[in-house]
Order: sequence, then structure tokens, then C-alpha cells
Amino acid sequence: MRYPTPSPLLHFARPASTAVLLAALLLPTPAVAQVALPSQAPAVLSVFCESLRPGAAPDYDTHNIGWSRQLEQIKDAPPQLALRRMTGAQEVCYLSGQGSFAAGDTTEKIIMGDAAYARALPGLERKNTAYVSGTRAMYGMYRGDLAAGNYPDLMKRRVYMWTEFRVRPGAEEAFDNGAKTYRALFARKQLPAEWRVYQVVAGAQGATYWVFESFPDLSGMDRGMADGTKATDGLTEAERSAFKTFNEALTFVRTDMWRVSSGLTVMNAAVRGDDPFWKRSPQAPRVAAKPKTP
Repeated sequence: MRYPTPSPLLHFARPASTAVLLAALLLPTPAVAQVALPSQAPAVLSVFCESLRPGAAPDYDTHNIGWSRQLEQIKDAPPQLALRRMTGAQEVCYLSGQGSFAAGDTTEKIIMGDAAYARALPGLERKNTAYVSGTRAMYGMYRGDLAAGNYPDLMKRRVYMWTEFRVRPGAEEAFDNGAKTYRALFARKQLPAEWRVYQVVAGAQGATYWVFESFPDLSGMDRGMADGTKATDGLTEAERSAFKTFNEALTFVRTDMWRVSSGLTVMNAAVRGDDPFWKRSPQAPRVAAKPKTP
């Protein structure tokens, strides 16, 4: 999704605390619920990102695929979509959706209440810091009034375009009007439109918005750019004015391409099915640690 020049316009995360994920490794293994990626836009989007140290990606993957496997064994564990940045610095973001903040709080309290977590946390954190140079945690609220199209089948999406917009204080209305004007152009010209918009409510500077587009492969980005050009051809004076005001409201715009990591994504085997992209290789069962000899 793109706005006219000069400003382009172009879901599923680790818990906001690394502690929650570490604790999940230590929980018992009850029956696993068949938790799938969401089929509609979550009201709240939790995003937890880890910046990787140079050269650490292979070891990071090995370490964190183990975490994902463990999370998949927890009853009612929420799915987490893992995205690896294709542009810019090496980074992996875990996105998870929930219906409310209260729902996430309940899950966190259950995991954080596990006694084994406190004992193992120091060692687990030390190992992860060997691969990670920094983290950031954020929350966004869904803006359905700015989004477009039907919610996609995330099981069939492999690449994402994720744009972050920062808006001057008090200029949120200009952003909203520009986004609605852009969506109306697609509708008027009967062009396919499919993007989700979240307004960041914690973890970002000032008024920040995220716009997500997703595609089965990279060729989808070519089609999206072509449709954006068609949509903005022959603007009316009112539309030009709306986009001019929109551009003046912006203080920062960044667009990155991301690729889905099936190994780091949390989603149990029943949901993964037989799709080669999602299917995991068999894993040997965990062996209980032997008690220490007195």
C-alpha cells in the first residue's frame, strides 16, 4: 500500500517480557490445544523484536527453534508469527494477537507463576544474550476504519511489507483522512486492496502507526506497487489536498520487507498440517533429568 510521492504507505510476538517465553520452557506438558494463527484481525497486537549480533543468526535459530517447540507443547499457548527482517539490520520479530490486554495479562500470570522459572531464568537469559544485542516490545490497537480488504489466510503468506509512520503531535486526523482517501481510490477504481493498520499505544515515540501487507511470494509486491500507481493516477484536487496534508503531518516513514520463519513461529503440529513450508521434522521426546544422588 503506497501513498503518492513523496510519502509511501506501504500480525503475533513473543510476550512483551522475555521472561514469559523463558518460563514457558519449564512448564509441564499437558494436552495441546489446536491453536492456529488468527483468521481475523486481533484487537491488540503484541510485538517483541530481537536484534541479532553479527554472525549469530545460525546459533540464534537453533536456540529459539527449541523455544518455539516447547511453547507448542503448552495447552492453549497463543500462536506467535515469527518474521525475519529482509532489509536493514538483522532482526526477528514475534507477533501475537489477542482480543484484549486482559487476555494477555492472564496468560502472563500463569506462566510467571511457575516456580521452576525463577530457578532457570538466569542461565536461559545468559545464553540468549550471546545472540541478541537488543530488544524492543510494543503494543498496537487495530484500526479497522483505516484497513482495507478481507483478512488474509496467514498460512499461505510468506513475505510481509511493514511500514511504520510517525505523526506530529495533534496531526492524527490528517493521517486518518489520508489513509481513508487512499482506500477510497482503490474502491473507486475496483482495485484489490488488502492491508491492516495498527496504532501503537505503547513502546513507540509519539503517534505511531503500522501498516501491514502480506503476500504468498515476492511477486505480490510487484502487483501491489502497480496497483498503487493505478490508484493514484488522476487525483482530484480534494484528494491531492488530503495527501498534501497527510505528508506534512509525518515526521518519519520506514518500510521494511520481512520473511516468515516457519521454524521460529509457534503453532502446533495439528495446525501445521502437511504443508512442507510449515511441517516440522520429527523430534525425539524430552528425557526427564535424573535426580541427583544424595
